Amino acid sequence: MAPFKAQRTLLIPILIIIGVFLISWWARTTIDQTMDLLSRLTVIEGFFSITHVHNPGAAFGIFSKLDPSYRFPLLLCISFIALLFIGYLLIKNSEGDWAIKLGLSLLAGGALGNLYERIIYGEVVDYFDFYLGNYHWPAFNMADVFISTGIGFILLYTFFERGR
Repeated sequence: MAPFKAQRTLLIPILIIIGVFLISWWARTTIDQTMDLLSRLTVIEGFFSITHVHNPGAAFGIFSKLDPSYRFPLLLCISFIALLFIGYLLIKNSEGDWAIKLGLSLLAGGALGNLYERIIYGEVVDYFDFYLGNYHWPAFNMADVFISTGIGFILLYTFFERGR
């Protein structure tokens, strides 16, 4: 593939990655500037709140109890390796199906958003808080939404493509 064509076919994924990163950054900044730590804004009584919490770990607080001198480098390494792998897949599939490129772009933008927070603040801010009675889903952030959506696009595409 010609270098110019590869650059052109990666333009939209790069713009999506930048957009996802900026949305994630804006959401965290807004929560940090408008809500006190551990404060809660009820959106749907008994089901959903915006709650300002800090998460030093990974998804669902994994590794949050690990000694910070190990946790921080571990999570940075995992994030960098994941981003390099996603970048490789995007380049390899630059001519591929839009669903895969979109999924990888959302995944990369979300991972980049969380990586940025980890590097700058040492932790991520989570704020989407869902619960039902005593059942509580761990709080998450906008970057996590994009990561999950990206994985969803990739899984759905893979599932339906194998069916053809």
